Amino acid sequence: MVLVCDWFGNEYHRTDCKVKANNLEKMIESVADRVEDANDKLQKNLDRANKYVDKEDTKKAISYLIRNFEEELVGLDAQESSIRLYHKILDDVRAKKDELVKKGDVDGLKNLAKEVKKTDLEKEFDEAIEEAAKNAKDAGPTTQK
Repeated sequence: MVLVCDWFGNEYHRTDCKVKANNLEKMIESVADRVEDANDKLQKNLDRANKYVDKEDTKKAISYLIRNFEEELVGLDAQESSIRLYHKILDDVRAKKDELVKKGDVDGLKNLAKEVKKTDLEKEFDEAIEEAAKNAKDAGPTTQK
């Protein structure tokens, strides 16, 4: 079996049969171009994600970052930048979530939870909604007569 990978271990060629030296050389030479193409594709998604971050559209920004993660490539510049942006977005959303929990704003949490579906925060939001509902219930009525 022959595997041809980049310096980060991303696989670009795999074969179960014997490969002649000249074919192996061609496979190896093609990796640099394929790495560049892969990074360009990741960069396009990252640029789109950044555009949506600027527009404060967290849901769409995350969707473009997840597209990059689904490529299952590591180490490439655009992928590393995608990871940093993803963590920044999630940290910002966590801060908003914590504020909403303190306020007992269940509806606000439910709306914010829609933005982070299929992310690491999905379970945290389920727990936060329960906690906020409990806080709101414990606070009692908020209307005056």
